[in-house]
Amino acid sequence: MLHLESLFDKKYLRWFHLPDSGLLIEITKIEEKVEMQLPNQRNKEYKPVLHFKVIGGELDKVRPLVLKPTNARLIGAIHGQDFSKWVGKEVVLFRDTTAMKGEIVGCIRVRSKK
Repeated sequence: MLHLESLFDKKYLRWFHLPDSGLLIEITKIEEKVEMQLPNQRNKEYKPVLHFKVIGGELDKVRPLVLKPTNARLIGAIHGQDFSKWVGKEVVLFRDTTAMKGEIVGCIRVRSKK
């Protein structure tokens, strides 16, 4: 999908990169603190980043996923709270929506492969 936002964010996985059917992935690495500067912000932030390989589904280019608290909690509910043990574990990434600043926006969510 050629979503307008794809013109600006090419480094990390976004919801519009995912196929409609979802993507089965295997977690290969978690970087705890990746320095990034978000659009319209002066200060740099440090975010966790999840790296993966595709097990099922198609993706034009594999990009790491900035791991937000909701998705970290979802993976933790599936594979345990110790994120150092997530490497080698599988989850499904899928498109969803969420409310942000009074608007409904696209997002990525995580579920068990079952």
